Amino acid sequence: YIDGGHSARDVLSDLILSFKLLRSGGIILLDDYLWASQSPEQIQITETPKLAIDSFLNVFYGKLKITGMGYQVSFQKH
Repeated sequence: YIDGGHSARDVLSDLILSFKLLRSGGIILLDDYLWASQSPEQIQITETPKLAIDSFLNVFYGKLKITGMGYQVSFQKH
């Protein structure tokens, strides 16, 4: 379960480091996928978890199976 910083840089770092430690068949649950600290017109995409999560899921798509997608995202490592 990853629920840490909200900047894309912090979330991506947490994801990459956690994925390396995760065994095949293991599951990661991410919080705050749709989090925004301000109104959508004012927020910078680099200050949201969504950018990092989307980037990670695209880059590692062949190595995982997405098991949930909403305010929280979960996936299982192949």
